[in-house]
Amino acid sequence: MREEKELKKALDSALLKGENLNKTVRADEVAWIAAGKDAAAEFQAKYLQARK
Repeated sequence: MREEKELKKALDSALLKGENLNKTVRADEVAWIAAGKDAAAEFQAKYLQARK
């Protein structure tokens, strides 16, 4: 039972982190589009290049 609670807590934390990342990415994309930038290129530069 304790392990189950710990797993649920870890899952809830991961879901919240994912939701927050999704909101951040969306806000960035909206801002890039509003600024007339290439959203795909900006996304790659910010989120994908940093991971390498």
